[in-house]
Amino acid sequence: SPTVLLTHSMFAARTRIIKSALSRSLSTVANFDKVGVVGLGLMGHGVCQVAATSGAHSTVVAYEPEQQFLDRGKERIEKSLSKLVAKDKMSREDADAAL
Repeated sequence: SPTVLLTHSMFAARTRIIKSALSRSLSTVANFDKVGVVGLGLMGHGVCQVAATSGAHSTVVAYEPEQQFLDRGKERIEKSLSKLVAKDKMSREDADAAL
């Protein structure tokens, strides 16, 4: 139906705009040598992982004042990297280097 086609084209256009904006913002982020992340909760561990695996940053520093949350965040990163290795989306060497 025309409504379905219009909806699909709207989401496709929106996706192109978002991808374009992300590629521009990621190229700007690549100018930093160090990245610092405060907290390794639900978002923090993901930010650390993306920064460490992007290849654009030489150092990623994570600050988490509570040891239990630090350990949990590191475990989440290790689990996520292991999944990428299992799916052949990342080499084991790159995953180890990111840690």
